[in-house]
Amino acid sequence: MLNSGRLLALFAVGALILLVAAIVTVLVVRPKEATYPAGSPQAVVQRYFKALNTRDYAGIRATFSTSLATNCTEGRIQAERAERALEASRVEISNTRVTGESVEIDVTIRHEGNGGLFGDNGYTNKEHYRLIREQGEWRITAETGFGGPWPLYSCNQPIPAPAKPS
Repeated sequence: MLNSGRLLALFAVGALILLVAAIVTVLVVRPKEATYPAGSPQAVVQRYFKALNTRDYAGIRATFSTSLATNCTEGRIQAERAERALEASRVEISNTRVTGESVEIDVTIRHEGNGGLFGDNGYTNKEHYRLIREQGEWRITAETGFGGPWPLYSCNQPIPAPAKPS
């Protein structure tokens, strides 16, 4: 018969083995991050999402065309609290179409669910990015009045002129 000390030791060893197995499983099963050639349109979109995820507002703007960066200032990006949109998400570039000096890239964003009472598995949304060549580099762009890139939809709206004192 096992005494309580031995039983406790066996339980601790078993728990440790399960913990190590869980960590190894997570490290092995986790999908690897895609890599794209430096300077490619896909690398620009990937850099945009990385900057968004780390709250690197200057880095976000560095991926924008001159016209988009004019309206989409660091202050406006911060005000939209866009980085919250990526919490518990996975981003995948799903399609790329090149037409001359512009590129269209489709991105799938998978938002993880928390399991919830009824097994919420999250949701997926698809976003579309347009890039143009500017000074030899690919830049994310948007047409004025049509919003900025996800999740900065209102970022590209013209900045209102200050009210004149009466």
